[in-house]
Amino acid sequence: MIAGEKYRQAAAFTVAWLNVLAWLFGSCSSVIYPAQLTMQLAQVYNPSYTPERWQIWLLYVALLLIGMVVVIYGHAFIARVEIMLCCSSLLAASKTKASAWSVFAKWENTSGWPNGFSFMLDVGQGMGMYETLIPSYLGRQYLHGE
Repeated sequence: MIAGEKYRQAAAFTVAWLNVLAWLFGSCSSVIYPAQLTMQLAQVYNPSYTPERWQIWLLYVALLLIGMVVVIYGHAFIARVEIMLCCSSLLAASKTKASAWSVFAKWENTSGWPNGFSFMLDVGQGMGMYETLIPSYLGRQYLHGE
């Protein structure tokens, strides 16, 4: 971690909560698009219909609740699908394999960005996969008391 010993715990706590809030707001904001699209499709098929703002909000809340129910009660299925997708993507990888040295020790920045910024972009993209696995794992632990 970049922070010194004195500030390490405070920095980790702050970054963790910012990450949780980013995922929360990102998840909530992504549901508004299907709600608006559904209302616009209804308007396309029925030109005399004009959707009101409260109707879009109700559909938005309904979609959020449907997603919540799927995540809460479908966590075992979601975890199996995640594992299946992860394993199938590993099996479908190319036949030519990179050496351990080139994967873990060699660093080539050909992006044109500064090394630190480029490294953080690299790490951030890889962390996204692990962050999508965490909610179903935590849900399974919570429901089964593991």
